[in-house]
Amino acid sequence: MRDQVLAGLDIKQELIVLHRRISELEKRNARIRKVVDALRRSKRKLSVEKQIADIFLTCPDEEMYGEVLNVVLKVQESQYGVFGYIDEDGALVMPSLSRNAWQEDSVPEKSILFQREFWDNGLWEQALREKRSFYDNIPLLIPEGHVPIYRFLTVPILFHEEVIGLLSVANKEKDYTEEDRKIQETIAGHISPILHARLQRDRQEKERKRAEEEQKRLEECLHRAEKMEVLGTMAGGVAHDLNNILGVLVGYSELLLLKMPENSPYRNYISNILESGKKSAAIIQDLLTLTRRGVAVSEVLNLNKIVSDYLKTPEFDMLKSLHPGVTFRADLDPDLLNMNGSPVHLLKMVMNLVSNAAEASFAQGKVTISTENRYLESPVSGYDDVRAGEHLVLTVSDRGKGIAPEDIGRIFEPFYTKKVMGRSGTGLGLAVVWGAVKDHEGYIDVKSTEGKGSTFTLYFPVVREKEATEQQPVSLLQYQGKNESVLVVDDVEGQRQLASSILTMLGYQVTAVSSGEEAVEYLRKNRADLLVLDMIMTPGIDGLETYRRILEISPQQKAVIVSGFSETERVREVQRLGAGAYIRKPYLMEKIGLAIRRELDRK
Repeated sequence: MRDQVLAGLDIKQELIVLHRRISELEKRNARIRKVVDALRRSKRKLSVEKQIADIFLTCPDEEMYGEVLNVVLKVQESQYGVFGYIDEDGALVMPSLSRNAWQEDSVPEKSILFQREFWDNGLWEQALREKRSFYDNIPLLIPEGHVPIYRFLTVPILFHEEVIGLLSVANKEKDYTEEDRKIQETIAGHISPILHARLQRDRQEKERKRAEEEQKRLEECLHRAEKMEVLGTMAGGVAHDLNNILGVLVGYSELLLLKMPENSPYRNYISNILESGKKSAAIIQDLLTLTRRGVAVSEVLNLNKIVSDYLKTPEFDMLKSLHPGVTFRADLDPDLLNMNGSPVHLLKMVMNLVSNAAEASFAQGKVTISTENRYLESPVSGYDDVRAGEHLVLTVSDRGKGIAPEDIGRIFEPFYTKKVMGRSGTGLGLAVVWGAVKDHEGYIDVKSTEGKGSTFTLYFPVVREKEATEQQPVSLLQYQGKNESVLVVDDVEGQRQLASSILTMLGYQVTAVSSGEEAVEYLRKNRADLLVLDMIMTPGIDGLETYRRILEISPQQKAVIVSGFSETERVREVQRLGAGAYIRKPYLMEKIGLAIRRELDRK
C-alpha cells in the first residue's frame, strides 16, 4: 500500500515536471514563432522596400506610381488602391488609380487632380489634413460609376512633418487591422524620402524648362523688336525723301486751287492731284509710324469715340460692302477711362485691326470690337509682356481662318502679308498697328487658332484728365501774316520755293537759305521775326545745331520746326531750347500758317 502511494506521488511529480517542461517549450516555441514572424516580416519589408526603390530608380514617371501601387496592393492583399502626391499648389494629384475601380465608360483621366479648396470630409481628406492614418471596415459613399468600397485604409506620406503624398488601399477580403495600418505606415515611411527626392527633381526640371521657355520667348521678343526697329528706321528714311517730294506736289496743288477761278476747267484735275497727294502722304505716315516716333500730336481722348467715329466712316461702309456676310459687333464700356494719344494714329490703328479681322473671316463670320478697363495685379506674359497696373483695353476678335504658328511671329513686319498685294492692302496694316501701340506706350497680345479665329488685345496706359475740347473751324484771317519777316531754312530747293510761295501769299516777308550755316551767317547781319527750320539737312549741320548757334546770336529767336521724317529726340531738344511747333511734311497752308501765327503771337 505504501509502495503504491509512493508510486502515485512519483507519477504526480513527474506530471508536474512534464507540464512545466511543456509550458517552457510552448513559451520557447512562441518566442521562436515571434522571431520567425519578425524575420519573415523583415524579409518581406526588405523585399517591398527593394521593389519600391527599384521602381523609383528604373521606371518612367507614367509607370512609376502604378508599379508602386501594385506592390502595395499585393502586400496588403487589397483589390483597389491609389498612390498620389501633393503638387506645388497644394492639390492632390493621383497619377495612379486602380483602373478597375471604375466602370468602363466612367474611367477618369489618367491623372486626377483634387484642388485643396474642393477637398471633402472623407477619410483620405481627413488623413491629409490631420497627418495621420485611418481605416474603416464599413461601406463608404462613393461617386457614380465607382465600384463599391466596403473596406478602406489610407495613410498620408510625410516628409519632415510635411504631407507630400497619399497611399490608400481598399476592399481586402478580411477587415483591415492595426497591423495592416502599421505595415502601410512603414511602407509610406520608406517611400517618403524617395518620393520627396523624385518630386524635387521633377519640380526642378519643370522650373528649368519653364526658365528655358521664358528665355526663348524673351529672345524672340527682343529679336522681333530689333527687327521691327531696323525695318522701321529703313522705312522712315524712305518716308523722309518721299515726303519732301510730296510736299511740293501737295503744296503747289493747294496754291493753284487758291489762285484758280472757280469756273476753271482745270480745277477738277488739280483737286484730284491734291487728294491723291494727301492719300500718298497718309501711306507715308504709315511708314513713319513704323519708326515708333510717328506721334507728333497727343491729346487726352477716349478710345470709345475713336471706335465710334470709325464705324461712321466711308471706309467702314466700304468694308461692310466687301464682306456682306460678316457681322460686326461693338461692345464698348461706357465707363472707359481716357488716354493720351493721337486721334489720327489711333483711328488708323482701329481701321487696320477691323479690316484685318474682316478679311480673315469666313463668308459668314463675326468681328467683335470691345473696350474695357482692366487692372492687372501682376505682369502678364504674352506676345508682349504687359506690366501690372491699370490699363484700358481694346480687343478685336474674329471667328476666321486664324494664323499659322509659323506666321504669328512675323505678322507685324512691314510688307509681310499672305493677302494679294495691291488688292487687299500694302502689307503695312498690322505693322502700323504695332507702331501705333508702341508710340502710345502700349502693349499688344495675339491669340490665334487655325480654323477658329484670332484675338488682338491692346493695352494702353490710362489718364484721369478730361477729354480735349473739339477745335472749331479755322478761317484764313486767323493765320494771315502781318508783314513779319520769316527766314526759311531747307536744303531742298523745291521745299524752299514752296514755303516761300505759301508764306508770301499769307502776307509775310520771306527770305530762304539752303543750309544751317547760311542761316547763321544771315542772322549775324540781319534779323528775322521767325525761322521755318528744317530738321534734317545734308550736307552740313542739322536743325538742332543750327538753332543752338543762332541762339548765341539772338537768344530770343522764335522758330517752328519742319521735317519729312518723324518727331525725334533732337526735335524735342530744339523745342526745349525754345522753338515752337513741329510740322510734318507735306503740310497744307492752314497747318503751317496756324503754327507760325501762334508762335509769333506767343509772348
